[in-house]
Amino acid sequence: MESISKQKYTRQVNYKVPVRNQFDILSDEDPEIAPKTKEYIPKPEPIFVTGIVNITPLRELIVKVVAIDKFTMTTLRSGHIIKLMPVDIETYKTIRDNLI
Repeated sequence: MESISKQKYTRQVNYKVPVRNQFDILSDEDPEIAPKTKEYIPKPEPIFVTGIVNITPLRELIVKVVAIDKFTMTTLRSGHIIKLMPVDIETYKTIRDNLI
C-alpha cells in the first residue's frame, strides 16, 4: 500500500459538460501598445473689447475677417464688455492682425 501512496497519481477527468479556461485566449506576453501621445495645443486667450454699446457692427466686422463658427462672443457686465473667444490660434492671430 505504501508504494501506491508514494507514486504520483494523475487523474484524468472526463466531464459531461465541456469545460474550458476562459483566460486561455490571453497570451502570457503583453502586446506592445504604442503610448498615446496627444500633442497639447493650448487654447488662445480671449480678447476683451470694452465700451461696446451695440455688438452687431462688431460682429459683422469680425465675420468679414473670419468665419462665424471660428469664434464665440459673450457680453459681460451689462453689455459694455465683449469677450471674444477664438476657437484656435490661427483665428486669434487673424482677428488680432486685422482688428487690433
